[in-house]
Amino acid sequence: MFDCEDVLSLLKPTNLIANGLCSNKTLCHGHDLNDVNSRLSESIDSLRELSRYNNRRKEFAHEQKGSKYKQEKRYSNALRFYREALVITKGLVGEERHPDIADIHVSMATVFKKKSMYDESMRAFEKALSMYEDAIEDEVCEYDRKRCLIIKSADTLNSIGDIYLQKGELDIALEKYHAALLVTEKSIPESEESDEVKSHWSETLNIHWAETLNNLATVHAEKGNVQESLKIHNLALEMQMKYLGEDNIAVANTLNKIATINFKDRNFVVALKVFRQALKMRRKLLGWNHNSVADVLNNLGLVQLMMNQLDVAATTFSKALDVSCTALGKQDLKTADIYANMGFLAEKQNDVIKAIYNFNKARKIYKINGLADDHECVKFVTRGSSDFAASSVVSFLF
Repeated sequence: MFDCEDVLSLLKPTNLIANGLCSNKTLCHGHDLNDVNSRLSESIDSLRELSRYNNRRKEFAHEQKGSKYKQEKRYSNALRFYREALVITKGLVGEERHPDIADIHVSMATVFKKKSMYDESMRAFEKALSMYEDAIEDEVCEYDRKRCLIIKSADTLNSIGDIYLQKGELDIALEKYHAALLVTEKSIPESEESDEVKSHWSETLNIHWAETLNNLATVHAEKGNVQESLKIHNLALEMQMKYLGEDNIAVANTLNKIATINFKDRNFVVALKVFRQALKMRRKLLGWNHNSVADVLNNLGLVQLMMNQLDVAATTFSKALDVSCTALGKQDLKTADIYANMGFLAEKQNDVIKAIYNFNKARKIYKINGLADDHECVKFVTRGSSDFAASSVVSFLF
């Protein structure tokens, strides 16, 4: 079977003659040989362009399938299609290191991260970051293209910081988030650029800065620097409301983070107020049966529980459970977290039977999802004591 390159090679006039498929006389019959050569060369170029176009479509289709499977949490299938897209892309760009290849490494890294394969995720992110950095330093790279690559570099640094945060390596996470802020300084609009260009890039940068500031604030919260964390979160919130508007999911997410930190600091009145703001926005923007709505309802129930509003908390947790089962399924980890909190609530209400029922439901889901017996969540529902729950309940907020 011939591949495209075999066919292209065969169509070259010199090869047609050499292979005895035609003669000089045949080629020249009624035409100038140079004219024939020119026309055949144009046909070859067209075939090559068609081949590239088909490969690009194939690459795009594979990436789309990978993204679809990632969204469906079918991670093995997602990785398979991303790897196939990687092979196609390398053939298209003709090199091993290219921003398009980096993009696929980022997609693969996010899948590894979802699977808690942090070492593999880190390697893929770092490989992508290296390619972006090389492309940025390329003098041939156009300025707007370079700016886009700078933003991608910052996003990748944020993702690397997220992994260090999840691993508990807070100082390194802080370092990566700071690096993400610094790298974007290279794309600050210059004085001679038009007002339209300045406005576009200022907006883009501020949106990305706000995201990174939220990440920095999360690290400070984990390090116990509550006031510093709240200060940075509020700065991020101000930037998001200015450049994204008040009705934006990023604003709702930042409100949720601010409420969470107030909860951790036992400032329950503020936490209750801000969680309600976040809940209202998420319902408006995402609908009532979205998993993010379940998250806020769960958080709101925890605040009500800690404020000893037990009957109100029971109603809130019940709503959270309904939404989580609808949006994520009955065996999702977040569904288990809600059962765990409902068990803690029943324990505080001295309803031992209901407490045991909810703790057992949560434990079963945790085990189905592969959590070990020494995992914090499994220990929480296994011991089921109020003293342990009071110290651990905060861990279910995220």
